[in-house]
Amino acid sequence: MKRGSLILCSALYAGLSGLAYAQTSPAENAAADAVAPQPEMQVQAPVQDAASPVLPKPHIGLQVPRLAIRWDCKEECTVNEKVAPLIEKGYADAAMKQGYAVSDSETAEMVITDYRQRPPGVRVMFGFLAGRDRLGVRIVYHAQERKAEDYYANSWLGMNSLCESVAQKSYSEIVTIVKAEQAKPAAAN
Repeated sequence: MKRGSLILCSALYAGLSGLAYAQTSPAENAAADAVAPQPEMQVQAPVQDAASPVLPKPHIGLQVPRLAIRWDCKEECTVNEKVAPLIEKGYADAAMKQGYAVSDSETAEMVITDYRQRPPGVRVMFGFLAGRDRLGVRIVYHAQERKAEDYYANSWLGMNSLCESVAQKSYSEIVTIVKAEQAKPAAAN
């Protein structure tokens, strides 16, 4: 029992001293390393920056079309120039996370058919009592039409998050079309 406790305490001490080492400046680390005995062989694992997650590289040939976004929601909405770039970014990020590249040559038409944004101050003050932020799109790709839409009624998520959500749903709809088209030639053989 004592031996197990000794091993556990040693492991905890090593973990805590490593944490303290990580929280010091590089100059302090260099000074501590000069005094501390060095093991004969040190293997350092590559350090990953928390701000840059490791994303899979696109597979060769796996591509989704780029989006050609336009507005068509009649008199019901006012055009917000920030929405289209937010959707494009969310779409590209979703594709990259799944290993797809966004094509430079092929396009899918995306039409914004429903849009409503609460004023941010009203959204924060009144939350769901202020109504909902809405975003709906129609996607046309290779003569197939799909829809993606979402809404938020809470006070802490605004249009940026809503654009990302609709972009991810749009990506999923387009990938189902792409996979269905890739399966057709295989089924014919």
